[in-house]
Amino acid sequence: MRHYKFKKEKPSGLPHNLYMQIFYIFRDYMECGKHAKGSGSRQRTQQWAAAAEALETARQAYLLRPGTSESLDALHAFFNYPYFSLMFAQKSRDAGASKRTWSQYRTRLARQVAEALELLPPV
Repeated sequence: MRHYKFKKEKPSGLPHNLYMQIFYIFRDYMECGKHAKGSGSRQRTQQWAAAAEALETARQAYLLRPGTSESLDALHAFFNYPYFSLMFAQKSRDAGASKRTWSQYRTRLARQVAEALELLPPV
């Protein structure tokens, strides 16, 4: 799977290796983290807690959008573009959200987890 990389560095952009590290944290959280409470190393538990916090923040931000009637599954939206596009489609347009918007959403979530885990290089 290809991951969108901004041509110009933006403040929300991440180095590719760091983005992929966070991507795998989300994948592990999806496969194991929701079900395995208390199992795993302390570091893995901290990573899953940071992922859960970022996903909850995204869910709460979605509820603040005008005209939303259902809850967002932020983890599902992180991995599944059709679901993301459907949830973020505007009522006045026939098309859903673009892949660029989806990539920016994923980068924003990855950045929140990286900041929580203090993995970002100093600026």
